[in-house]
Amino acid sequence: MRALRNLAIFLVVLLALGAAADVGLRLLLANRVEAEIEGADRQIDVSGVEAEVGSFPFLPGLVLGGEVNHLSLRLDDLVTPGVTFDEFEIDVEGLTFDRSVLFNAQVQVQDLDRAVIRAEISEANASEAVGVPVTFTPDGVSVQVAGQARPATVALAGGELTLAAQGVGELVVPISEGEYFPCTPEAQVRQAKVVLRCTADSLPAVLRPYVGGGGAGIG
Repeated sequence: MRALRNLAIFLVVLLALGAAADVGLRLLLANRVEAEIEGADRQIDVSGVEAEVGSFPFLPGLVLGGEVNHLSLRLDDLVTPGVTFDEFEIDVEGLTFDRSVLFNAQVQVQDLDRAVIRAEISEANASEAVGVPVTFTPDGVSVQVAGQARPATVALAGGELTLAAQGVGELVVPISEGEYFPCTPEAQVRQAKVVLRCTADSLPAVLRPYVGGGGAGIG
């Protein structure tokens, strides 16, 4: 009986240590991703970064094949040449990390199954980008012309978000698609913001120097 009890205690302690190591490594890698992006302030201008790497159990897949079930990354107030994204989010599934550099606490994505990229542009940042007040509601978009609100149509093509209204023509918000969207995004107007979203098989070009390439089409 004592031997069985000691064995049970040993197994419980072993499981607890494994769970602690699992959580600890996930936090370490998430912190490393955040630090890499925050440290790239000359190339990536953000007010905050939040990363989450994998879910329990995390260690077995990582140790055996460098595989991670998901990576979530959110950048707040991401400044781009054309507009500031209030939120820029990436939700990646089915990653493979380079294990040879993980022991140095470096995170390099070698491959991935799917990456969902989502960006939000607020009324304030859209207004700053086009130079006139813009209002977003689920019922439509309007712009201020000579103190009057005029309905506008929204189109997203060729890396530009275009607002067209009578009296002002086309107001263009460049979204630097080649750097931030490795896919063709669609736009959805919501309350006080417009949301850009697409699904890709690679990471945005702007992030590859800091978390690796990953996905088809990456040289």
